[in-house]
Amino acid sequence: MEVFKNKIKDIAVFLVFAAVLIIGTKFDFKISDSINSNNWGNFFAAAIAKMPIYFLTIYACVNLFIAALKKEDKVTKYLMCFIYTLGALLAGMLMFEDIVEMFDVSKIIKYVIALAIGCALIAYLYFVLKDQSEAQMANKKEYLVIIISVAIIVVLTFAIKSIMDRTRFVDILQQKGEFTPWYKRGTGGDSMPSGHMAMATALFAAIPYFKKINLFKGFNYLYYPVIFVYAALVGLSRISFGMHFMSDVAVAAILGFCVSKVVTWILLGFKEDNLDIKEGGFLAKL
Repeated sequence: MEVFKNKIKDIAVFLVFAAVLIIGTKFDFKISDSINSNNWGNFFAAAIAKMPIYFLTIYACVNLFIAALKKEDKVTKYLMCFIYTLGALLAGMLMFEDIVEMFDVSKIIKYVIALAIGCALIAYLYFVLKDQSEAQMANKKEYLVIIISVAIIVVLTFAIKSIMDRTRFVDILQQKGEFTPWYKRGTGGDSMPSGHMAMATALFAAIPYFKKINLFKGFNYLYYPVIFVYAALVGLSRISFGMHFMSDVAVAAILGFCVSKVVTWILLGFKEDNLDIKEGGFLAKL
């Protein structure tokens, strides 16, 4: 019964995102023009939009790094430690990317500052978690769902942006490009899809972990609506800010949601709780 309810929720969420895409396809420019607003609320929403999923990615990478240090095979140990260190560093940098945008320095310096803040967070988590690795490894498969989902979504988002080359609404207002529908190559820009929205909906990949740690104290029905509302607010802020059109947000939502669910099904099964990590297997090495 629980599996059936989850699938109904999945279908409902997908249909809502698909409906938003249809509306955006028809009224993209009109909607952006009517709600365009450059304010601190939109800046704040952009700053925190990607933080939850990136924090969970860092948390997972740190725990898996600590566990990898105990592996006997040196090649596996050093390879896994390198992968998790790289994953944590990238997630840390991207987590604070929007915060450092307020600094009036070059883009390279901004990324260095973001990376430095991320490193501080990683170091703090390492010292907090280094003596808890045995207990944390009970969540290994859920950690892998989060890390793999985020990695795939980030790669796909950047790839689609470079392929579609769609001009942002704010740039069109400044006559730096022309409006094009989301399904056609643009005139220069990275509007499609919205990275912030993709990362917001990537939180669906964390639902099995949230359930495992009982984040909402047994109220399992809250996970879908809470993440959905959070993602909706992020998407609205990106449209209002003029950084994305409604269709950009909808495509990103579909991308983040579908990747998170497919990775969950592949690694955890449709029941999201039935995978055994066997010694010597692929997941055990990770």
